[in-house]
Amino acid sequence: LRVRAYASPPLARWRAERLARQKKLDLERSRRVPDLMPLAGVRTLDDGSDHTFVAGISLSVPLFDRNRGAIDEASAALRQAPAAETQARVELRQSLAESHATLARSQAKLEAIRGEVLPEASRAFEEMRVGYERGRFNYLDLLEARRTWLRARREELQTELAAHLARAQLERLVGGPLETDSNSEGRLDR
Repeated sequence: LRVRAYASPPLARWRAERLARQKKLDLERSRRVPDLMPLAGVRTLDDGSDHTFVAGISLSVPLFDRNRGAIDEASAALRQAPAAETQARVELRQSLAESHATLARSQAKLEAIRGEVLPEASRAFEEMRVGYERGRFNYLDLLEARRTWLRARREELQTELAAHLARAQLERLVGGPLETDSNSEGRLDR
């Protein structure tokens, strides 16, 4: 996942950003040299009978402006790019680890809830219902068993939501779907 994450859009953005900052520096450096501007035209002389061709070159002379401020600013931005990319890489690695841990925890908790808690709560509720119908338990006991089953079901749904959100976060970080095995029922393959 880490290898895929390093090729993901959040880090690709920083590679493009570094290139854009280099191009900006090149542009600012090119602006310190004045542009030559050729001029050409036809001129009619005073009496109106003769025409002549006129050509020239225009060159601005920047005596005090060498575009030093813009060049320094672009250079500073370019020097900051590797540090910003490194920070983005560290943040990506941290988010990747957190999301992976959340997904693993959620899947383990989901297995426990589905394997033990829900079946036991369902069995207890069913026994209470049968016992209530036979007159062995009162209605409050039946409601408490149902409430316990509903809490377990809600916990299952919240855990499943957390797992889906962690999976979505991982897929966003790596820039694509996670590879899954058909036998793993959504487990994350390494």
